[in-house]
Amino acid sequence: MPYASRWYHTTSPLTEVTAYYRHALPAAGWTLVHKGDIHPGQRAFRGERMCYSRPVDGVTAYLSVGFPGEVGEGPDDVLGPGPRDVDVFVSADPDDPDGYRNC
Repeated sequence: MPYASRWYHTTSPLTEVTAYYRHALPAAGWTLVHKGDIHPGQRAFRGERMCYSRPVDGVTAYLSVGFPGEVGEGPDDVLGPGPRDVDVFVSADPDDPDGYRNC
């Protein structure tokens, strides 16, 4: 399955990061498929994410934006106002007619 992934480190507030992607991705032709609950008090290791899709050369591509954390980071590891990491993951599988979703 072809894919690309990029992790970013940020100190921007969670609301700014999610607002950026909620605006930028639809403007680039991506359609929201699923949005998990993303809020400042959630535990980072839950890795909630937003999922978008769009056709690319006849194949449905999926793009997810998530806020992953380490499972062993401890009980106080919540996203807070500024998440540490943002994961942007894109995948598409021309051999899977139902579409592979990493969302």
